[in-house]
Amino acid sequence: MADLERLCQAKDPACSLTGLSVSPAVGWITKWSMGPFIGSTAIILRDGDLLTIRSVADDADTARRNAEKIVETVSPKVIGR
Repeated sequence: MADLERLCQAKDPACSLTGLSVSPAVGWITKWSMGPFIGSTAIILRDGDLLTIRSVADDADTARRNAEKIVETVSPKVIGR
């Protein structure tokens, strides 16, 4: 996760990355800026499959909350729990 965060910060120093609890898959969520907006991207990997969820909002909390809601909704269908 630290290596991924360094890659993210190379593009945007304000980028942050935290892990997601999506076992048996692996996942993380990032926060980044896009002009006047804040974005949050959730990544879930399992058995070579990749799911990307991107949320853009006026503030970081809304962007992350929206991405997390989608992760909660689709994770059981995507990763089988």
